[in-house]
Amino acid sequence: MFIRLTALSALFALAACFDPVNHASKSNWETHQNHAPAQTIYQAKVVAVSDGDTIRVIDRNGQKRKIRMAYIDAPELQQVHSEASRKSLTTLLEGQTVEITVFERDRYQREVAQVKLNGRDINLAQLENGHAWHYVSIAKKKQSKTDYRIYAQAELNARSKHLGLWHTRNPQAPWHFRKEQRQNAQ
Repeated sequence: MFIRLTALSALFALAACFDPVNHASKSNWETHQNHAPAQTIYQAKVVAVSDGDTIRVIDRNGQKRKIRMAYIDAPELQQVHSEASRKSLTTLLEGQTVEITVFERDRYQREVAQVKLNGRDINLAQLENGHAWHYVSIAKKKQSKTDYRIYAQAELNARSKHLGLWHTRNPQAPWHFRKEQRQNAQ
């Protein structure tokens, strides 16, 4: 009996270690986070860039989708640097076929996702180029620890090099801008 249980336990342990999926192709979200895995991964063509963190795509089935890039927050359209942020994203993505990894839907029914072009994390690229903030209040709760550190470091590097929006002395974060707009509307 003891031998059978030990052999059976070893078999289960071996089965748990075997994974036919190539982990090198998985995003950090899937392999390092403590939440449920990404809901959907698909490819789509970028047909429009709304702003520095929102794009419109058409998937391979012809379905139109609106994507909110996860863990970053770019300037709102009425803010300084919004046009430069949008142009940067347009230059990178418009007309390109990208890989979308959807984490959830936001309250506006946009897919909150990581966008990759030829394996490059475009959400991260926006931070590296100084065209967005790391959306820390959400990222602390939902982003993998590894990706969180990478994104935070990318923003810090852009700040120290005065890239993009960090060229100005004290750029206003979009979440502060939105709060100010809501208060002014009351």
